[in-house]
Amino acid sequence: METVKSGKFARGLVIAFVAGLILLMVIFWPDLRTRFFKTPGEMTAENATYPEGTFREASQEVVLEFRNGEQVLLSEFPDTTDFPDDLNSKKITYLDLNRDGKQELYLTWYTGGMHCCNESFLFTQVSPNHFREVFTFTGGSELSFEGDRIIADTYEQTAYFYTCYACQINDTLPRKDFFPRITLVYARDSVFLAPTDEVLNETITENLAFLGNWTKTSSFMVGEDSGVRKSFAEHIITHHYNNGGDISRSRALFSRNYGAPDSLEVWDGIRQHLGNIFGMDFAAEQYSKSIMELVTEIEKLTKE
Repeated sequence: METVKSGKFARGLVIAFVAGLILLMVIFWPDLRTRFFKTPGEMTAENATYPEGTFREASQEVVLEFRNGEQVLLSEFPDTTDFPDDLNSKKITYLDLNRDGKQELYLTWYTGGMHCCNESFLFTQVSPNHFREVFTFTGGSELSFEGDRIIADTYEQTAYFYTCYACQINDTLPRKDFFPRITLVYARDSVFLAPTDEVLNETITENLAFLGNWTKTSSFMVGEDSGVRKSFAEHIITHHYNNGGDISRSRALFSRNYGAPDSLEVWDGIRQHLGNIFGMDFAAEQYSKSIMELVTEIEKLTKE
């Protein structure tokens, strides 16, 4: 009996140590980032980058118009009043995504924090110094642009899905070139889902078959998840938006490959992420919930 109690106490101490470490990282990550990583430059229009063949005076006052009708000067957005000094930076890029001779404005900045993000805004030109909001995305990195294609990396959204942030098994997949993303097309001053990429579908199909074999082993439900469920979420979400956002097709693909007894619970988690993939609020909420569950487990163990 004493051995059982001591074992539970030891496990409680380990969990308490891990939870404490996580909480310390949440609190002190901005300071650690400043100390060990390159600090961004000052948040000024002089940081703007311009594509070849275009030029814009840094002193010109550009007006941004948002979808709710609100207008604000580019020099005053975002409001940096409450930003830590080391995060006062933003990147402004003028593009011509669809080669129509009219500029688009891409604005992004790093928010800081452990569950860190880049806020990204894309604006279309209304007049020389007036740009209207077209698209927004919050994720772990900046948007990428390939011609009229906009690529949003969605890794950050599911980073803690049933596992730790750094836990991942994608380097063991048969198709290692996979990464979770949504590809959009810019046209007619708006964005649309890109046409289906069949090569990407083939990659996802092969990788899911591989992942599915993990979920069908007797040991899969025992112990911590090394990143299998997270990889499932990444592949299903990427497939969903690569095929027009067809939820029934996504559900069928998941059911065909995922073989563990908790399939309904895991699918529900993926479904919720599908509806919140363009921002980080839901992901951050789930992360906070997992921390509180861990704290509750620690309290329970220490009382036994």
